[in-house]
Amino acid sequence: MQKFLTNLLHTPHLRQILTKSHPQKSFKNLPYALSLSFSSNQQPPPFRSSQSSSNSKSKWSRPTSNVPSDNTKSSHDPQASSGLKLTSAKPQMSPKEILEEQQTVSKPIIKASTETLSLDMIERYLSDTIANLIQYKNLKSPNEKKTIQQDLVKILESCYQPINTVLPKIKQTKKDRQSSRILHSFFNIFSYCFNLNLHSQNMYELIIRPLLAPGIVFQYSLATRMPLAFYYMTLYEEDHLNSNIYIDIFHCFTNERYHQPIFMKVSKPDFLLIIHSFCFAQVSDPQLKLLVCGELNKLLKAHACTPGEILKVFASFCQNPAFLIENPCVDELEAQLLNIDLASVEPKALTAVITNIKAIHTFSKVMFTKIINHLTQYPEVMNDKILAQIARDSDEINFPPHFNEFLNHYIKENYQLKKIPISILLGFINSFVKKKNLDLELFKHLETYILSNLDQCAWNFLDLHHIFWSCITLTYDDAPFFKYLEKQTQRVLLDPKLDAEKFGILFWEIVQASHLHSFDFFIEILKRINQNNFQIEKDLKNFTTILYSVALSIAEYMHEEPELYQKRYKRDIKEQLYALRPLINTAIPDFETFLKQDVETQVKIFQFVLSMKFEFPDLEKQIQVSSQVLKHFEEVEFTPRLKASNLYIDVEDILKKMGLEYEAEKRETVYFIDLFIKPDIALQVEGVKHYTLYQRAERNQDLLRDYHLKSFGYKVVKVPFFDFSKFAFTEVEKRKEYLQNLLFEKN
Repeated sequence: MQKFLTNLLHTPHLRQILTKSHPQKSFKNLPYALSLSFSSNQQPPPFRSSQSSSNSKSKWSRPTSNVPSDNTKSSHDPQASSGLKLTSAKPQMSPKEILEEQQTVSKPIIKASTETLSLDMIERYLSDTIANLIQYKNLKSPNEKKTIQQDLVKILESCYQPINTVLPKIKQTKKDRQSSRILHSFFNIFSYCFNLNLHSQNMYELIIRPLLAPGIVFQYSLATRMPLAFYYMTLYEEDHLNSNIYIDIFHCFTNERYHQPIFMKVSKPDFLLIIHSFCFAQVSDPQLKLLVCGELNKLLKAHACTPGEILKVFASFCQNPAFLIENPCVDELEAQLLNIDLASVEPKALTAVITNIKAIHTFSKVMFTKIINHLTQYPEVMNDKILAQIARDSDEINFPPHFNEFLNHYIKENYQLKKIPISILLGFINSFVKKKNLDLELFKHLETYILSNLDQCAWNFLDLHHIFWSCITLTYDDAPFFKYLEKQTQRVLLDPKLDAEKFGILFWEIVQASHLHSFDFFIEILKRINQNNFQIEKDLKNFTTILYSVALSIAEYMHEEPELYQKRYKRDIKEQLYALRPLINTAIPDFETFLKQDVETQVKIFQFVLSMKFEFPDLEKQIQVSSQVLKHFEEVEFTPRLKASNLYIDVEDILKKMGLEYEAEKRETVYFIDLFIKPDIALQVEGVKHYTLYQRAERNQDLLRDYHLKSFGYKVVKVPFFDFSKFAFTEVEKRKEYLQNLLFEKN
C-alpha cells in the first residue's frame, strides 16, 4: 500500500492537480511524510499548504527568551514548517508512559555497534521519537512536562553518540531519498526540542553541527531550515558569527548560484523567517545586506507581503543595526509603513513591531510617534507582551507625557479586569518611579492587589528589585512588601546561581527597609559571602556595598534588639566576620587600592572599618589597611552641605534666642554634626527624608551614624520634623521650651 501511494504521488498528473490547488506548495516530501506515518502505525495525516493566503498569519517571530513557550507556536514549529501535520493516532500517554516509550525506542540504538547501526534503524528511531515528542507537547499541564523534562533530555542524549557515528553514511555528493527523509526528520526533532526546551550542548555538537555541512544543507534543500540552525548557533557557539560552520553556510547564502532561488522561490513564511534569522543573528556582512536589501521591494512584491508582514520585516531590521545604517531601502520601507493604516494590521504583526519599540525609537522617530499615538487611540491593542516590552524599555526611552498618563490610566482601569501579570505591574511601578510620574493612588491600589496575590508571581531577582527599589526611592522603607516577601527574598538571595552584582544590590535594598529580617537569615547571608562562590572581591565597589550593608545590619540589630545582640548576636556575627578577613584583605590588599576608589566607596569602607574598631577591635587590627583608612578621614578635607533646610534654619534661630553657644556643621571624620553644643551634645535636625513614609521609623543610615557618634563620645539628640512642626512659627516660647527639655532634661 505504501509503495502504491508513493508511486501514485510521483505521477505528473496527480502532482499537477495538487499544484493547481496549492500553487506555492512543494510536494517533494509527500512520500517521505507518508512513510513516516505508516512506519509508526499512524493514519495518513492530512496535508496542508505551508503557503498561507495573503491575509493569513505567518508563523514567525523572535522568541522572547532563549526557549519559546510551550503554549505558543514559534517559528520553529515543525508542523508549521512542514507541509504535513504529524499527528499521532495513539491516545494521549501519561508522562511516565512517554518516558517508558522513549526508552524502548532508544534501546536498539544504544545496544547496536557502529557496524550494525544502519540508516534504516535511525529512520525508525526518528519516526518514533517524533511521535513521542508530539505526545510530550500535547501534555496539558506544564507541571506534567516539568516532572519528566530532565529525564527525557537524558534519554535523548543517550542516543546522540551512537547516532553521531552513523551520520557519515548520509550521502553528500548525490541526493538520496532515504538520506533526505532522515535529514528532514532530524530537523523536525530539532524544532520540537527547541520549542519544548529539550535541547542540549550534546545535541548541538554531536548531531546538529555535523548536519550543517554546506553540501548537506544545499544538496537536500535545507536552506529554509537554517534559521533554526542559526538560533542553535547563538546558543551553543562561543562566537557564532566567526565559527567555521556559520561562515560556510553563510557563504552559500551569498553565492549567486543559491541566493536567488532561496529568496525568490521559498514560501512566504520561510522568506520572512530567513530575513528574521539573519537579523536576529546580527549578521553584518555587506554582501548579504546588498542581496537582501537591494532587492527588498522586489522580494516583498514577489511574495505579495501584506502590510502586517512588511511591518514584521521592518521589525526584524530593527533588531540588526547593520541592516539599518546607510541603507536606502529602509527609507523606502519606512515610506511604505507611514502610509499603512495600523488599525488594519493583524494584532500579531502589530505586536511584533511594538515589541521592538526601542529600536524603532532609535531609527525612526516618525514611526515611533505613529505607533505611540495608535496605542493611545486604540488601547484594546495592548497585551501582555507589549506592556512587558514598554516597561523594560522605559529606562531608555523618554515616552511623551501624554503616553505616560495613558499608561497610568490604562493600568489603573485594567490591571484586575485583564489580569495583567504581577511581574509586568512591578516593571511599570519601577519605571514610573524612576520618571517621577507614578500615580500614588494607583500605587496603593496595586500594593493591595499584589499583596493579595503573591503566589501568582515567580518572584525572581528582577521582580524583587523592582518593588524594593521603588519603595526605597519613595522613602517607603516600611512598606509591607519587605515583610511579606521575606521567604521569597531568602530563596533568591541564597540561591548559588545568583551572581555577585545582583546579590549586592538585593542585600543593600533589604537592609534599607525598616523591617528587621530574622537574625538567622542575616547569618546565612554572611555564610554565603564567606563561601565566595562568585568571587565577590573582583568587583570592589559591589563588595564595598556588601560590607557597608553588613555594618548597617549590625547597627539595626543593636538598636532594635539590644539584649539579644549582646547575649547571642554579637558572638555569631564575630565568628562570621573573622572568617571574612581573608576576603577583605584580598579585595583591598593595600592603601593604593583604597585611594583609587571614588569618594562614596571610600566612605563606605571607612564606615565598615569604624564599626569593626568600636565593636570588634581585634578584628579591625587584622584588616591590612584599617589604620591607614581611619587616619585618611582624619586628614582629608570634606565640604559640608551648601544649602540648609527651613527646619534647620528655624532650629538654629531658636538656639540663638535661647542664648546657647553652638558650632554649626561640626565635622567628625565622615560625619557633620548639624549643631554642636558644648560640652558633648550632637544636635541632629531630622527632616522628612530621615524617616520612613508611614511609621516614621528611623532609617538605618542614621542608626549607623548615631552609633558611631556615640562611640566617639557624643550625646546624640534629634529634632524630628513631626515634633518641631507642631509649634507655629510665632510660638517662639513653646519652641524654646521644647528644645530646652530635649537638650538638657533628657540628658
